[in-house]
Amino acid sequence: MSDSLFEQPEKQKAPRAPDYAYEALADVTNSDLDGHRGELNAALRLIREMTELAGYELATAIRDHAAHYRVVMGAEIMLTPGALAKHWHRVEAETQRKTGTNLAVNTDCATCEDDRWVVVSTRPAIEDTFYEEVAPCPDCNSTEIWFRRFDGTIFRTPDAGRTREMMTR
Repeated sequence: MSDSLFEQPEKQKAPRAPDYAYEALADVTNSDLDGHRGELNAALRLIREMTELAGYELATAIRDHAAHYRVVMGAEIMLTPGALAKHWHRVEAETQRKTGTNLAVNTDCATCEDDRWVVVSTRPAIEDTFYEEVAPCPDCNSTEIWFRRFDGTIFRTPDAGRTREMMTR
């Protein structure tokens, strides 16, 4: 008798459901799916502990955080699975923060709505558009700004009383 009569057929393994988050993490970090399995799994475990998302939602969040990582850290900084997991909350916080040059003082000013500048007049530009002329807010920005014009004359921003008067026109 042949041995082939007594051999059991090899059991077929059921195909695994795709792990979209794992694939997204490998994609955004340019990692090999098999070669970097340990690093990817460790980072994904940390990310899953920090968020309640799963499946497509987690994959989308990973792609979004990777894009924000590039903005916050710089495009030249290498994005690794561990780095994305480590900076997960920081990247999210940094992208939600307001940016600008007037953010040093938060005064909750009702006059300028924390912009520190107010529109004092408008003048026509081309057709239906207007230029807005601004001055420092009289309530929260007492900075005196001056500069020399091209002809040598000095320009100074108006004082707080004059700014209030110009705003009421």
